[in-house]
Formats: sequence, structure tokens, C-alpha cells
Amino acid sequence: LVVLPDDQAEEKQKILRSLGAVVFEVPTAAISNPNHYVNLARKAALLAQEKFQISAVFTDQFENEANYEIHYHQTGPEIWYQLLEQTEGKRVVDAFVMS
Repeated sequence: LVVLPDDQAEEKQKILRSLGAVVFEVPTAAISNPNHYVNLARKAALLAQEKFQISAVFTDQFENEANYEIHYHQTGPEIWYQLLEQTEGKRVVDAFVMS
């Protein structure tokens, strides 16, 4: 089960479905709202575990230490390497923009 806000790209949903995921689209809401997609995903995993005894995991990418670690050890060095290639090894950074 993948819980997504309704503003996510349709292509992302199609890819997830093609990989066998059940995609549950919910209205966009603030993280403080109980109906925010992260909060609903957490509840769904708990419900699956407690009520249906299903081995379910809530990965929580935003609060999961492993998410930070992989970016520190993999994504960061990839970006740095690409920067070196693009600046001919000068490591000049005037701005870094991401989303």
C-alpha cells in the first residue's frame, strides 16, 4: 500500500501500480492534520499489524535515520562528483538549489 497526496504526478502513480502497489490517493493536507498522507500511512501500517496481524512496515522516509545516512554516503558524493565534472575540478558553488 502506498499512500500519496493527490498532487503527486500521475506518472508516479502509474509506475507504482505497474509494480504491483495499491495506491491510495488522499487530499493534500498539512503534516499537523491527522489526514496528512504520512499520518494515514502510519495508521494503515498499525491497523494492518494490530487488527489483521499482517507484517506491515511504515518506512517513514522523513524521520528514518537510514534516509539521512544514504544521502550522506551516496547522494551527497554523487552531487559533489557531478559538480567537479561540471566545474572542471574547481569545486565552485555559488548556489545549490533542490526540492
